[in-house]
Amino acid sequence: MEKRKTLRIVVIALVAIVVVAGALWGRQYYNDRYVSSDYYAMVPPGYDATPGSLLSMNGDEMGPGVEFELTAYDESGAAREVSIRVYSVESDFYRGEEMPAPGDFLLVKASKQIVTGWAITDESQLPGGVLELLKAG
Repeated sequence: MEKRKTLRIVVIALVAIVVVAGALWGRQYYNDRYVSSDYYAMVPPGYDATPGSLLSMNGDEMGPGVEFELTAYDESGAAREVSIRVYSVESDFYRGEEMPAPGDFLLVKASKQIVTGWAITDESQLPGGVLELLKAG
């Protein structure tokens, strides 16, 4: 009888450990994937924003658009590379977004893993030293 009670306690403890570990992993995954910070980028003058054919990770045609590969900075000046896809009106994936033009400033919301959103912003909305970093880059 004592062995069954001990076994039951061990099983309950193992289940509790698995549940807690899963919850911690899930929380970390969510934070890394969806909790974003603000970054600022500029589409460089002369950037080729001509819509071309965009492909999925599997190589499937997704329609016309532009994939912007930009260097973005947070308020402290830390840099990171961001990738933003903007689909043309002709694409089934068009979301009503205005196509950024060379020289436009962007507010980019990015998590550790993905860009969660972006918007064209005004130069006056850029934090302190970020404007100098963008114009120098």
